Amino acid sequence: HGLESPIAQWLLKALLARHPEAAAKLPSQIAAAPPEEETLPALYAGTAPPLFRALRSGSPEARIEAARLLARTDTERNAQAILAAIGRSPSGPLLRALSPMRVRPIQAAMGRWLEHADPEVQLEAAEYLAALKDERAPAALRKFLGQESPAQLTERAAAALIALNDSLAVPQLLALLESGCLSPATRCAFVQAAGKQRWQQAGPALVAIVWRGLAEPRHLATPEDRKLWLCAIEAIATVGPVWTPQFEKLVGPVPPASLYAPALVAMRNGGVADLFAALWRSPLPDELRQHTVIPFARLRGASGAERLMELLESPVL
Repeated sequence: HGLESPIAQWLLKALLARHPEAAAKLPSQIAAAPPEEETLPALYAGTAPPLFRALRSGSPEARIEAARLLARTDTERNAQAILAAIGRSPSGPLLRALSPMRVRPIQAAMGRWLEHADPEVQLEAAEYLAALKDERAPAALRKFLGQESPAQLTERAAAALIALNDSLAVPQLLALLESGCLSPATRCAFVQAAGKQRWQQAGPALVAIVWRGLAEPRHLATPEDRKLWLCAIEAIATVGPVWTPQFEKLVGPVPPASLYAPALVAMRNGGVADLFAALWRSPLPDELRQHTVIPFARLRGASGAERLMELLESPVL
């Protein structure tokens, strides 16, 4: 833009305010040039006309950057000007750049954009409203859990629904969990939410995660696998499923060669609490084994005190 432009003068002023010694390295006419005070506040507030021109008709990258800068001024007047500049050509990245704004015109626009033709615009609007706990968000997000949605949009919608603790989405989230379509972080978030919200319908999936981790060592091979298994261990204690024929069909027989066969048999015969107690004396790595103590205490309560005292006095810990 040239050294005489307002933005260059503003940048020079900021530089010299933080590093006064830099003045010695600049030509005297530049170092001493006063900024245009009437223009600088507008630049700082993000309301300079060039930004609106870029937002209205610039390249996609320029529009996004302009929206990001303009969003720093969270006023209704600025929001109305932004929306006028966007017009009928919103995009997902543009909406994401506006997400810091909370004024009513932006919220109203996000509600309208839920019906936009572009799925990414719809999802960005739904995520924005979800952050505000808007009652329209869950239904809008659930539309992205179907098989016809792109995987990356499904992942984002699932994460937002889990954060909302949306119980109506649990059946679809369980299907995504079983199909392996969710990222490790989102799978863990769902399992944790199932425990905190006591989603009983998630019990079979939690049992399957715990069972597979013990029956097939490959399911505990990576840090992500181990984290998911630990999340399931803690959640299964809160949901508190007991062994049923449904679980029998889900997990299959106990592998005879498994190092954890005694623990799996204990789970089948006595439920989750007995599984935890059996794992104390199993070859399970200690980083995993130690996480079974508190869930056992949560399930057994005072009736488990004697076994916990025995554990405390044993060389297992």
